[in-house]
Amino acid sequence: MLWLSIIVIFLVIVSILLFFIPLIFQCSLQIDEEINLDLKCKLGFIPIYSKEYRFLISEFFDDYIQPYLVKKNQRSPVIIKKIKLKQFNWSSKIGFEYANATALSMSLLMIIKSIMAQMLISYYDQPLNISYHVNPDYHQPGFETDCQCIFSIKVGQAIYVKLKGNN
Repeated sequence: MLWLSIIVIFLVIVSILLFFIPLIFQCSLQIDEEINLDLKCKLGFIPIYSKEYRFLISEFFDDYIQPYLVKKNQRSPVIIKKIKLKQFNWSSKIGFEYANATALSMSLLMIIKSIMAQMLISYYDQPLNISYHVNPDYHQPGFETDCQCIFSIKVGQAIYVKLKGNN
């Protein structure tokens, strides 16, 4: 009987803790000749999901971007309001044949990134770690970008929103 009560108490404590352990999503995007997308999901510090996608740029646009451009009046789910942005790092390297074109494109890209960062800051109430920068490449034409984000949501909130959405 004592062991049964210890097991029940342990299960109750673990189930209560699950409501306060963050569920962390990491997304890494690299764009070169192809698009590399790495998705990771962790419960606290325990990895529970990891997947890597590789696409050609034309294939990615035709299969994933174009269908979303056609749809209208998409409402964002309620769960998006509960997600917290913990970290946002975005670095890019851009280069053109001429130095003046590289400098202008670098400044334009930096303006676009700063506007997007301000939108993230205003939507997610000041994330803990946000950084973005653009490096010019005066020797070789090309464009590379790497964006890494860490989002978290409490498991209890995710379960609540899911159950609320089903009713």
